[in-house]
Amino acid sequence: MGILDRFSKRDNESGFSGSFFADKEKGENLGRFQLVMVVVVLVGAVLITSLLGSSRSALERSGTKELAPLVATIDVQPATHRIFVEGSGTVETGADVNIVPQISGRIEWMNPDMRSGGRFAANEVVFRVEPVEYKLAVQNQQASVASAQTDWELEQAEGQAAAAEWKQINPNEAIPELVARKPQIRQALASLQSAKASLANAKLDLARTNFSFPFSGRVRASTIEVGQYVSAGQSYGTAYSLDGLEIEVPLADKDLRWFDPDGNTKAVVTTTYLGRTYELPAHVVRTGAELNAQTRFSTVIVRLDQPNTENASDAQAAKSATKPATKPATKDERSYLLPGVFVNVRFFGPEVDDLYEVPVEAFQENNILWMVVDGRLQSVQPQIFHLGSETNLVKGLTPESKIVSRAVSGAVDGMSVRVFDGLAAGAAAAAATATEAAQ
Repeated sequence: MGILDRFSKRDNESGFSGSFFADKEKGENLGRFQLVMVVVVLVGAVLITSLLGSSRSALERSGTKELAPLVATIDVQPATHRIFVEGSGTVETGADVNIVPQISGRIEWMNPDMRSGGRFAANEVVFRVEPVEYKLAVQNQQASVASAQTDWELEQAEGQAAAAEWKQINPNEAIPELVARKPQIRQALASLQSAKASLANAKLDLARTNFSFPFSGRVRASTIEVGQYVSAGQSYGTAYSLDGLEIEVPLADKDLRWFDPDGNTKAVVTTTYLGRTYELPAHVVRTGAELNAQTRFSTVIVRLDQPNTENASDAQAAKSATKPATKPATKDERSYLLPGVFVNVRFFGPEVDDLYEVPVEAFQENNILWMVVDGRLQSVQPQIFHLGSETNLVKGLTPESKIVSRAVSGAVDGMSVRVFDGLAAGAAAAAATATEAAQ
């Protein structure tokens, strides 16, 4: 047996050779597996990159086929428009009038509107003082006038008789005044005139038993009650005149250029009373003497127009004959305007030719408008002539300009757009519906 055989036999007997070669084979298999995994990862990365590149190319190709934005346009034409100036202010009264009777006596009758908030017309009786003693005073003064009239006539007759007797006795001499009783006649005439003045004063007191105001207005406060004794010159409440109602409207100086310099600017005051809205005709009476120190605005004072009660009644009657009235008939709607109420005022300016009326929502940033010319956007900045709440009046456009009615996202000059045709879209929808129904 050789040396190698002895070593081999010894290794086999000890088990070293089997374990050594088994571990070696296991390590080779692990290395092959790791190599395969690396190759798989690399191939997967290449495939994913290829797929992402193809998807991006597909997106880019699809992007080139996107349709142009759809926009709605409006056609504008030049026309004559009236300039309106909008403002607001608070209703104020010129001054309160005290309810002061001019005669004394007990209250016999009172108008139901002689309460706080009550309305009254000019020369309408609001309460009455007992007139009995004042009627008796008139009768007494009438008797005094009759007596004075008789005395004056007697003096005249006696004077004429004395003058005739003097002429018979002294035909060539002038008749003295004392003989003709001229002083007595003048005294009797003065007594007659005094009696007539006292009668007029008695009649005036009798007329004052019916208390009224010389203007239409409303009662602020009143302590008048039936049966109450009132004294002449004593105040029993306050009222205000509808003619004295004024509205102070602050306006910017640029708005005043539309006002008539002669003070003939008309206006409409809008107010709400008991849940109903009323529009009352008004006019500008004057402007403030100075600017507001903080806002630098001018103050325009507005007063309501005097109502035409006859025409208003005829108009209300004609209206009620055709359809139900929307609000109760009234002689003076100015009473719906309460002091302290905040109201809106619209002033009527002049009419201006060749103006374009464009909706406010059509204006973009910096007052730019988008026009559609040959299927592309074109910006234009018109001259703003007057700013309104819903529409603006401008110059600088061309007739039949197609103005984009609303903002366009990402719009630039030269951008391609499609114009929305409402009629065509409606016709297409109707045709599609008809086709579906036929199928």
